[in-house]
Amino acid sequence: MIVEQTIVEEPIAIPVQLKKHAIDVRHVPINEIVECMPTTREVGDVTIIPVVREVPVVFKKLMLVEEIHITKSSNTEPKLSRTVSENIRSILIEPHSL
Repeated sequence: MIVEQTIVEEPIAIPVQLKKHAIDVRHVPINEIVECMPTTREVGDVTIIPVVREVPVVFKKLMLVEEIHITKSSNTEPKLSRTVSENIRSILIEPHSL
C-alpha cells in the first residue's frame, strides 16, 4: 500500500480588526500648597495624576520675651518760700491849670 500526501499552500484573507491608541501627555504646573495627598481622578477622557513634593515651610510666630512695667508715682513737696524782686511803677498825671 502506498500512501501519498500532498500539501498545497494557498493564501487566504482573514479579516482582523486592529486598534491603535494615541496618548497626549501634558504637564500642567499648579504650584499650590495642599493639605492632603490629592487622588488620581478622571475628567471626561483625561486621567489626571497629581505629582506632589514635600517642601519645608517656615512660620514666623511672636514670642513675648519680656514686659517693661513703668509705674508713675507722685508726692507733694512741702511749701517752699523764695524771695523775688518785684518792680512796681506808678504814674501820676495832673491836669493842666489855666
